[in-house]
Amino acid sequence: MIAAAASRKHMRLLGKHALLSVLGGLAMVLAMTGAVDAYWTAGGTGSGSGPVGTLAAPTLSGTPGAGTATLKWSAVTTPGSGPVSYYVQRTPGTPAVDCPTSPTPSVFACTDSGMSAGTYSYTVTAVWQSWTATSESRAVTVIGPPFNTAVPVISGTAVQGETLTASNGSWDNLPTGYTGYTYQWQRCGSTCSDIAGATSNTYTLVYADADSTMRAVVTATNLSGSTAATSAQYPASGTVTGLAPVNTTPPAIDGTAVQGETLTNDDGSWDNSPTGYAYQWQRCTGSTCVDISGATSSDYKLVLADVGSTVRVVVTATNPYGSTSATSAQYPSSGTVLTKVPVNTDPPAISGAAEALQTLTADKGSWDNSPTGYTYQWQRCDSAGTGCSNISSAIASTYVLVSADIGSTITVVVTATNSYGSTDASSDPTAVVVAAGTLTPVNTGLPGVTGQAQVGKTMTASNGSWTHSPTSYTYQWLRCAKNGGNCSNISGAISSTYLVQSGDHGFTLRVVVTATNASGSSTPATSGRSKRVR
Repeated sequence: MIAAAASRKHMRLLGKHALLSVLGGLAMVLAMTGAVDAYWTAGGTGSGSGPVGTLAAPTLSGTPGAGTATLKWSAVTTPGSGPVSYYVQRTPGTPAVDCPTSPTPSVFACTDSGMSAGTYSYTVTAVWQSWTATSESRAVTVIGPPFNTAVPVISGTAVQGETLTASNGSWDNLPTGYTGYTYQWQRCGSTCSDIAGATSNTYTLVYADADSTMRAVVTATNLSGSTAATSAQYPASGTVTGLAPVNTTPPAIDGTAVQGETLTNDDGSWDNSPTGYAYQWQRCTGSTCVDISGATSSDYKLVLADVGSTVRVVVTATNPYGSTSATSAQYPSSGTVLTKVPVNTDPPAISGAAEALQTLTADKGSWDNSPTGYTYQWQRCDSAGTGCSNISSAIASTYVLVSADIGSTITVVVTATNSYGSTDASSDPTAVVVAAGTLTPVNTGLPGVTGQAQVGKTMTASNGSWTHSPTSYTYQWLRCAKNGGNCSNISGAISSTYLVQSGDHGFTLRVVVTATNASGSSTPATSGRSKRVR
């Protein structure tokens, strides 16, 4: 038996990671193809009888990878017939299951895997009958996971709507032209969190990014694993700037387009998170619209001035970055705001004395919706102002009280009319009607005399106080004794003022006032005396 011993030389291959445990003692019994059995051991020695010749060692090559080594070896030429088996040994450790660690026929390549970075030595041994031949040792340097040497960098304008771009950074342990990077953008305040779906090397800023900073996590992967590298937060100073609100659906108006009805506004839809809204309603004639003074709430009650026009609302949305306005369509979409029947805003009123034979006059009151005409109906009521009934033919704006009205009260119903219809409004009732002549004025506070009681000076009479609303007054000045008695009329002194005459010297002066209304004249009332005329 000839045992061929292969020489060993080391071959350095690229890589950074190593394989596992050293092959321990191997003892196996092989069934040989010769006439007699032969035995071999892991040391590569042969025993027993068999063909005589030289068994050449295989030639081994190795290619490094990320956590792997790919081995290939040549087939050997035997001095006789029969199969050749091969097994691989690794220092340090034991090869992975893909590589034969006991004699296995017709295998000429395998991939060792699962190693840490490092340099490993491999041999392959050929076994033929009782002969063994071992290759030279080959060193393979296995590489580890990707290693970042320069972090990614973000570029772009940090304003909502702009697109940021993340560079990959620089890496070791990756093949030339590697394109397998993955990305995850993050939004940062006091902490950073992933942005759902933001997984490309570019990212378009949204309103949610305002007042935050951004960063990008770039991950590179090889067969040994994955490594992530994170950019600095961007921008380096300050934060992302947001934009003012953006309207996506315009405001809309709802309600009945009739004077007196209240219209409501829907703000519409907005992007960029408005924090508040302001409103301005406008009145439109054709395509020309003007602001309605004071109409600045979210709803609006239509007024008479809106009749024949359309209205619209301008909604202004605001956030910390500014304000944007959006305008509704004109409302109603067809036609214009309609008016209603007249509306009374101040009731009718009656003037005149509640006395038989006196004339009462109706004030129609105040109305909205532009009445085009008024009619009147006088009514006779009980003394409490209830149980009223129409007075036949009393349909003018005035009414002369008759004896049938004595003991009753009187009211008037005014009917205002426009093209949309009519509306009634009633006055308050009068006082209880009394007989003719009952309501002449009655003095409740005496007249007075003012001025300097001196010849050549002017004295003035005050009317005093009266009931039943006098409509006029008459005057008569008196010349009296120093105590105010023994008075006589001063001829021609019948106005409210009197020029003191020389004949008045040493006397006192008084004035008699008579009040008159539609019922007649009062009992005269006389003032107190003046000082003695000087």
